[in-house]
Amino acid sequence: MTRQRAAKGTTNGILVTLKQPYRGQTLWLFGCKAAIYDHLPSSIVGIALTTLQSRVNLEQPFENNQCTIQRITLHRKQQSTNNDKQ
Repeated sequence: MTRQRAAKGTTNGILVTLKQPYRGQTLWLFGCKAAIYDHLPSSIVGIALTTLQSRVNLEQPFENNQCTIQRITLHRKQQSTNNDKQ
């Protein structure tokens, strides 16, 4: 399985949408799959990290009874450099 790289000026993220709020939130945004479990217990996510990493590629959203997990692309404003100002 090849990992999809983000285009220049963008960043890949993982959006977790919980079906029931946890700590008052239903939307959680992470930089990688492993970071999910630093903030959400697997009982809330409904899938263990090892299973998520080995069996779910997130090319399509993953959904279970507790949440939906999907890859998103974050678009950033292009930064100007000192060379652009000359």
